[in-house]
Amino acid sequence: MAKALDTWFDFLKDRPLPTQAATALRIQQTLNRAFASHQDFAEILRFAPGMAIELFRSLRRLPEPPKVPIEGLSHAVAMLGLEPLQMACLRMPSIERLAEEAIPGLRLCYSRAIQSAHFARRWAELKKLSHPDAISLAALMDECGEMALWTNAPEQMIAINQLRASGSTTDDAALQVLGTTLNRLSRRLAEYWSLPPLTVQSLTYNVYEPRPLCVVLATNFARTIDTSWINPKSDLLLELIQEFLNKKADPLLAMVHQQAAEIAREAAFTGLPMAIHHLPFIPDLPVRLAPRSATRPAPIKSTPKTAPEPAAETFAEATPKPTPSAPVAKPKPAAALQPEAAEAAPAPAEVGQGQNRAAVDFDPFSKQISQLLNFLHRKADLARCMYAALDEQQQLVASRVVGVNPDPLKAFSHPLRGTIFFALMQKPSSFWLNSSNRDKYRSLIPQDAGDWAQQDSLMMPLFCNGKVRGLFYADNNGRTLNEIDFQRFKTAVNKFIEVMEHNQRCVSPTSPDKPA
Repeated sequence: MAKALDTWFDFLKDRPLPTQAATALRIQQTLNRAFASHQDFAEILRFAPGMAIELFRSLRRLPEPPKVPIEGLSHAVAMLGLEPLQMACLRMPSIERLAEEAIPGLRLCYSRAIQSAHFARRWAELKKLSHPDAISLAALMDECGEMALWTNAPEQMIAINQLRASGSTTDDAALQVLGTTLNRLSRRLAEYWSLPPLTVQSLTYNVYEPRPLCVVLATNFARTIDTSWINPKSDLLLELIQEFLNKKADPLLAMVHQQAAEIAREAAFTGLPMAIHHLPFIPDLPVRLAPRSATRPAPIKSTPKTAPEPAAETFAEATPKPTPSAPVAKPKPAAALQPEAAEAAPAPAEVGQGQNRAAVDFDPFSKQISQLLNFLHRKADLARCMYAALDEQQQLVASRVVGVNPDPLKAFSHPLRGTIFFALMQKPSSFWLNSSNRDKYRSLIPQDAGDWAQQDSLMMPLFCNGKVRGLFYADNNGRTLNEIDFQRFKTAVNKFIEVMEHNQRCVSPTSPDKPA
């Protein structure tokens, strides 16, 4: 993968991106005015992703590059002066002069960039985040790798889109065609081109801070609605946006429709396709945001701002559950669900990948993980249980597996980006994948998922001290699960997290933020 990334990076790093004739004309007209401010040029550049990127590439080529990172378009224009901007209008290739097969794809890519920048700025303003324009700019440049590929290697992007259309995730499709992911390519180019720090930060998928999370949500939402507003991915993303902005379902839908109409009006002079143009005109969109479980009353949010609001239900926890075909056993009392209650019996088959077993036994974090998995297997009657750790590359990798038929789960290794795990790892939540919701989330399940994607399974992220560490997983090795299994699993994991936080054992010794 690294070699493929180096090859594509070397091929693309010095090649210019094209501009739209309409934005180049507006810049020329503004240059001819008697007076024009830096902000006037910045307002035009937010409709010109290619030229905005070229502006930052020009900053990198200065004899003395800026010592302080540049995060705004008006600041970049002020640093460069107007001559480089005028030369860019004259020298940059035009979209209309590209290969015929590249033009539709790049136009759609630029359109997404403009729309995601608009969404990001509006949401940042609503959240009162610092420097909304910097957040907007990061979203404008997020897909720089895809822009470069459409310009210089359109055949590869066409092949990736064909795989996407057949059901592959974006990462799987790019790996098959390019040997690397579009995200890694964009990040490498963004670093080399000296794009704003927030662009690079959001491309690392840092979703634990509000500013990069705003960029990630806006760019993914713009990509999701670029061909259809009604699909499982937009449903899921709207739930995440609803939680991020703390808005109710109906006002949120009205707001994003209004914002899509706003940017379509403002960008009409570009002639680019906009998502609002294929919004179906129907009274009630079949999109359900944050549905509540019938067995649990919706939490009441407190009115005063000083009081913390209860956590929203996870997008999957409230999914309708399949009715068990046979009577289920009476639930065990809550006291029996504590991980500490696991009896001292011979442990089932257990796998610790890439670890020294002797070292693991002396690691309180890993030892407690193993005890919980053994408890889930023996006392909660779950056939297979796994803990997948979240590594530095934002991949979930199987760390411990117990139970029957563990071999298929040993290969569990999936990225967060573009998968169902991205939504699940945003907050303490739980997810029951079953026959009633599998089709809804099928497009978000990695193509190489393995046997867990075809059967009932339970998942819950490990959040300790406010940080996500990994994912707990359990299934019945092909047999269906029921509400009792789901409640036992959630109760045991929640109790485990409570004990770990109380005992200050949330961090593995290899973790960089290990407490002193």
